[in-house]
Amino acid sequence: MTAEVNLEREDATITAVRAAANHHYVEVLKPLLVEASEAGQLARDADLDAFLALLILLMPHLAIAGHYSGLDPVLGIHGASGPERREIVARLTAVLAAAFGAARKTMGRASP
Repeated sequence: MTAEVNLEREDATITAVRAAANHHYVEVLKPLLVEASEAGQLARDADLDAFLALLILLMPHLAIAGHYSGLDPVLGIHGASGPERREIVARLTAVLAAAFGAARKTMGRASP
């Protein structure tokens, strides 16, 4: 279903289907981000809406890029083995942790 949602060519269809999928992502992920923030797992000044937007972009991409050549011209997910895909996901997770994690650095110091 992820591929159909993200690769649909008809504008009216993709608009309706993406709206439903995005609503679900927001309902599920936003409370998790809020909880992580309140638990101190994210930087105090982390932009939760920006984090959520990145997750909504990233998750479907990771779900389908391995199955369609040309969707990921940078990391090489298509054709990658299971361990290689896990390494790619770990790289992307590290970027999110560096940007939003509680231990990220701001102005040369770790966030308080």
